[in-house]
Amino acid sequence: YFNDFKTGIYAYSNLEEQGKMITISKNLFNWFSNTSGVKGIVVQNAVVNTSNTLTWVTIQENSMFNMYKKGIWLTNIPNALIGDLSNITYQNTINFSSSANLGAKGIQVQWCAGTGTSPNVTTIGLNGVSFVGTPTTTNQSYGISIETSPNSIVSNNSVVNAGTGINFFNTDPVSLVTCNYVQNYLYGFNLANSNIGMQPTGGATAQDNQWWPV
Repeated sequence: YFNDFKTGIYAYSNLEEQGKMITISKNLFNWFSNTSGVKGIVVQNAVVNTSNTLTWVTIQENSMFNMYKKGIWLTNIPNALIGDLSNITYQNTINFSSSANLGAKGIQVQWCAGTGTSPNVTTIGLNGVSFVGTPTTTNQSYGISIETSPNSIVSNNSVVNAGTGINFFNTDPVSLVTCNYVQNYLYGFNLANSNIGMQPTGGATAQDNQWWPV
């Protein structure tokens, strides 16, 4: 249980070898003060190692309340799993004190390129991100932000009251965005200098994302 903190869990310069894993799960984070730098879980490396093709960082079943700046933040961590693609009990829930927290991001992945096809991708699934209040600008708050991280899967997540629900920045093909629910937003989905490719590959079927209201 983490209460009134600056950064709850911070892992940096992690040993990244085949067969070694980092799992962060079943933690509770609660913050009462509006401090701009507050972060829940941060996992970062100085450079990315694309030779590791396994899912070696897993973040599941964490609950965050009254957050201010960032819920889960990964940098240079390829093939990570945040939540799950099929089991709802593994979801992370991230609740922010206000939708007006400038630059707040529920889940942010930077330079986390997956190394190939599933399961060697960065996966964000079955997570819930919510903000208190109605957003007034698109850059105030982001539900999920994928930044310079191709080969990502964003599936079955919910985002409520974010300025921008799902954001891709500087990310080229291929990524998959499916079965997400985004409610009360200014930008439901944003591509900034990004091209994530046809949805799905070939564009044969609907992706079943929901945006409300439209």
